[in-house]
Amino acid sequence: MSPPRRVQGLAPPSLMPMAEVQLRQEMQKVLRSPECQGISFTIGSFTVNGGLFELVAQGLFDVDSSKPAKHWKGNVDAPATDFLPIRTNYFVQSGAGSLVVATGGGLGATLGSYAPGADTFIFPFSSIGDNAQTAGTVVHECVHAGFDTQRAVGDALDDEAAGRIAKELYLYARLRKDYRPADTVAGAVWVAAMASGGGPPQSFGKSPAQSFRVADNVRLWLHGVLKSNGYQTLDGKKNGADGVTQLAGKSLGVTSMPKRP
Repeated sequence: MSPPRRVQGLAPPSLMPMAEVQLRQEMQKVLRSPECQGISFTIGSFTVNGGLFELVAQGLFDVDSSKPAKHWKGNVDAPATDFLPIRTNYFVQSGAGSLVVATGGGLGATLGSYAPGADTFIFPFSSIGDNAQTAGTVVHECVHAGFDTQRAVGDALDDEAAGRIAKELYLYARLRKDYRPADTVAGAVWVAAMASGGGPPQSFGKSPAQSFRVADNVRLWLHGVLKSNGYQTLDGKKNGADGVTQLAGKSLGVTSMPKRP
């Protein structure tokens, strides 16, 4: 059997509500920014760099004919018939009412999630605006989406750590002297990145990026930090990367929070 045919090209904005078009465009702008394109590191079997972010940026609007022609039901208050079918690589749930808050140290009010089995971003916001922390959340979740797109299967804790390192490096590159880790986990992630050679060079956030590998001893220490802060269920598990053309036959609705925020 031949593989599903994929049609590369810009999806017409009429395929989705305008509010979602705006959010996707804002996501693309973040992913293609010098701050994001200047990130380059490896942790475990995963590599995060500008190419990964560009892969996701393209997938936010590329038409994928293997996607089911189903009506999008993103915002719970809007009738499903209001929206035309979407056939891009990713689905996006955004805005108030679309986020299931996890308990036990999981999601906060301004964070988000990516569900690899449904190829879906879940955000409690509908716009990034000028909020650096919100943009950092997008960077984090797009790392997970990039690995899913690549079918990059590996240690789930490495996957989570990669998203967090990318977020902190993005925030540093954007905020510079005003950068401060938002919490103890973010601080530990920053220390891990610096200890692995990701110290802020003069050219950080510019091209070409300065690459580094997170040393194994630092990587395992970071695993311990994550397990002590709500991620113990990921210990010994693989991430859920299964590709973004596997949605046929699966529900578009995300009724429960995925294992990782």
